[in-house]
Amino acid sequence: MVIPHGGGAERLRNLRAVVARLRQEAVRSVIVVEMDARPAARADVQAAGYRYVFAEQDTTFHKTRAMNVAIPMVATPIFLWLDGDIPVTARFLRDARRELRERGLDCLVPYTRVRYLAADETEGVLAGTLDPAACTRSSFQYASEGLRGGAVLVRTGFVKRWGGMCEEFHGWGGEDNAFYDRAGVLGRAGVTQRRGVELYHFHHPPREWEHNPHHAKNMDLLREIRELCTPEAMLRRFPVPAHCSPPWVGTRRVACAPGAEAVGRALVELYGPAVTLCAAGEHPHAVARADPSCTAYEAAIELARGLTLPSGAAPVSPWAAGAGPAIPGPEAAEARALGRRRAFATVGQRDSARLRTSRPGTRKGVSFPIRRIRTARRRVAGHAEEVGGVPPQLGDAGDTGQLHRDA
Repeated sequence: MVIPHGGGAERLRNLRAVVARLRQEAVRSVIVVEMDARPAARADVQAAGYRYVFAEQDTTFHKTRAMNVAIPMVATPIFLWLDGDIPVTARFLRDARRELRERGLDCLVPYTRVRYLAADETEGVLAGTLDPAACTRSSFQYASEGLRGGAVLVRTGFVKRWGGMCEEFHGWGGEDNAFYDRAGVLGRAGVTQRRGVELYHFHHPPREWEHNPHHAKNMDLLREIRELCTPEAMLRRFPVPAHCSPPWVGTRRVACAPGAEAVGRALVELYGPAVTLCAAGEHPHAVARADPSCTAYEAAIELARGLTLPSGAAPVSPWAAGAGPAIPGPEAAEARALGRRRAFATVGQRDSARLRTSRPGTRKGVSFPIRRIRTARRRVAGHAEEVGGVPPQLGDAGDTGQLHRDA
């Protein structure tokens, strides 16, 4: 699960409530990306046992970039993009995950409507004195009427292969609909077929960046995306980015300690020109060090997370000695295969070029790293679904046990 957070006292209160609910529901895999002038949510997120990323902002809140920053850090075959004002239950996650798998979708809008609570109703719900279903002054938005944001379930392999949110969208407005439409062209997207699936949204006062000066441009961009009806046209206008979105703005200099050269190469492969490798005496922002408890890719991800935190506030690695992988059991190898073997932008770029000259599904049309991922999946599960899928042994009978790994 990935939660972008835009700061502010009211939104921080809402985020705390959402994180507490997830912890209560025993959801294990959560990444919170905070983008603001300074870190504020780190203590609350890490106290719940979740991963925290601070993403620097250049001017105002850039939601799509905050959502994309977490993509290379996701280590589960399926994940949910979730707004930090919407609490969800384990049952909701389990049912959404099952539906996405059974329908063979790459993107699922897993609700029928969102109930937007009034200010006093939010206070009552947070205090535990009011049931959200009993709130009478709420407003509603419906998936059947075009709502696509708030909570979006996606296959990790699909996002890493074709790219995440379009970062030409700034602020709020249109970005979720654009991703849904793009996913429908490059893969399969759908709205839940279940009835009565309601989410509720905590109230928060509007902030200046929500009166988005880019709103008109965002709507023009959304209309442009909706006119692109073929994969070739979509990828020609909106190609997969060459590299992942870094948590920082500008360029970071990184030196490699002896034996850590692979970590430096992984950083450059992930973030491209946003990372410059330098000597230890050239005033680097950080020094990469080899860690026998994790791979070079995992060490690079943890180093990237630490580059935006205050000095001396390095993140706690989930791969630290004795902690074990973030995902136990056979899915650990599958998830690491998804993340480690270039299953991000550069793969999508090569595939988009091949898409114009070869039929999807043929050997010629599949990039070499993706074939390696599929080979790894066969070793893990004895069966290969599409990239980012779930092995067949993780069926309905085992959904409760596997839920936390795919959240």
